[in-house]
Amino acid sequence: MEIIKRKSGLRFREMCWISGKPVKSPIFKRKSDCKLWLAQQQANKLTSQLYGDTQKLKDEITLEKYSEQWLNGKKSQGIARSSERNYETYFRLHILKFFVNRDLKTIKKQEIENFQLQLSRDHNSKGTNMIMTVLKAVFRDAVTDGYLLKSPCENVKKLSENVSHDVFWTKSEIDQFLKTNYCHENYDLFLVAVNTGLRRGELAGLCWDRVDFNANTITVTRTRDRQELKERTKTNIKRVIPMNDITRNTLLNVFSLRAQNHPFVFLDKKGMPISTPY
Repeated sequence: MEIIKRKSGLRFREMCWISGKPVKSPIFKRKSDCKLWLAQQQANKLTSQLYGDTQKLKDEITLEKYSEQWLNGKKSQGIARSSERNYETYFRLHILKFFVNRDLKTIKKQEIENFQLQLSRDHNSKGTNMIMTVLKAVFRDAVTDGYLLKSPCENVKKLSENVSHDVFWTKSEIDQFLKTNYCHENYDLFLVAVNTGLRRGELAGLCWDRVDFNANTITVTRTRDRQELKERTKTNIKRVIPMNDITRNTLLNVFSLRAQNHPFVFLDKKGMPISTPY
C-alpha cells in the first residue's frame, strides 16, 4: 500500500495487476477504503478468470423479453404446436409471474430454487420438472447468446419422480377395442396403429410413397400436426417398420379404394387428411 503525506493528513493508494497491466486505485483518506478497493478488484479478477470478461456481455435484457426471443426461435425451428402452447403457458402462468420485470443478470441460484419450491407446492414432481426444464433451457441459451456468463440454474437438481409403469393393452383388450369400433370410420387406422406402433402424428402424415408393398415395409420419415406436414419425426430418426399380414391387407384394401385420389393414406369422410389433436 502506498502512503502519501499531505498537509491535510495521510492518504492511501493501492495497485493491482489486471490483464498484465498495473491499475492504481483512487487516493483514499482511510486505509479501510483502500483495502476494500483492492479486495473488490481481486474478486473481479477471479470472476473474470472463472467465467470470462463481464464487459463483453450484451446489453441488459429482461427475462420476459429474452423468453419471447427464445420462443420465437423455437417456433422458427418447427417445434410441434403442442410444445409451443406448453411453453407459452409455462411462461405466462408461472415463470414470468415469479420473475416480474427482472433482468437476466440479476437472477440468482437461490431465486431459482425458491421458484422450484413454489412450483412443487402446486404441482407434482413431473409437472414441476417440466417447467424447470424450460427455464433451464432459456438460461442455458442466454449464456450461449452472450447475455450471461453462467446460468443460475446450474446444479439445481430435478425433483425425484415416482416411477411410472408402462401400460400395455393385452391381446384381449385389443380385440375388445377393435370389436367395439368395427364400424368406426377410422377402423383401418386403428388396425394399422395397433400392429405397427406408429404415433398419431406419424399416422396422420403417412403417405403412399412411404408404403412399400414389395418389401412389406413402412418407412417413417414424416409427422403431421394441424399446421403442416413435416419432413421429420419426433426423434428426427428414420424408422423402417415391417408390415405383418394384417397391416399389409388393410393398407392394400385402403389403397384399392382411394390411392388414386390423395397422397395421404388415412382420410376422413370428406376426403381430407385426418386431423390430429396437436
